[in-house]
Amino acid sequence: MAALRAVLGCRGSLTPRPPPGQSRGAAGGLLERLGRWFYEVEAAVAWGERLRRRRLRSRNAYCGFLKDTYGDNVVAAVFTLSCGGKVRFEGQERWIRPEDHWRPEVLHLRDVPVVAVDLSGSSLTYNGLDNLVPLTRLQHLDLSGCPHLDDWALGRLHVFGATLRELALARCPHVTERGLATLHHLR
Repeated sequence: MAALRAVLGCRGSLTPRPPPGQSRGAAGGLLERLGRWFYEVEAAVAWGERLRRRRLRSRNAYCGFLKDTYGDNVVAAVFTLSCGGKVRFEGQERWIRPEDHWRPEVLHLRDVPVVAVDLSGSSLTYNGLDNLVPLTRLQHLDLSGCPHLDDWALGRLHVFGATLRELALARCPHVTERGLATLHHLR
């Protein structure tokens, strides 16, 4: 090794070659680090997307644990209020809002049917409609501005055909004319 250094003189020492598959030099190391960083960013974005979908599913889960104790009307009211919407029961002029202290009031109205639900701007999905479908006297339903509402979800609204008088679907980006065609069952 000393003889090799003497032969090379002032040119410097002999650097060993990197093993195959590894990059060499500052540019190679930079590219390797950037590649790892972009892979980590992609993994973080994918993880965030999975977390967002899981939260959306849990927000729209069926509140069946309340059904046995309080009934379908309370299930729909609690779901609506937990989504940030408003609900009105039969015989009431005032909407119950999530900002109000609504829990005791809603639980006392277990035998009173829900006649109006306002879920505008909420994250309602097809599965979230499971909480509303059992309502038998629903007259007003506002679903405007729901970003996750689609044509399949509109197909489930036929159960309200006998009672529904008002339906708002403005500003729903995934609703097309095919979804609107499924509303022919409503009066």
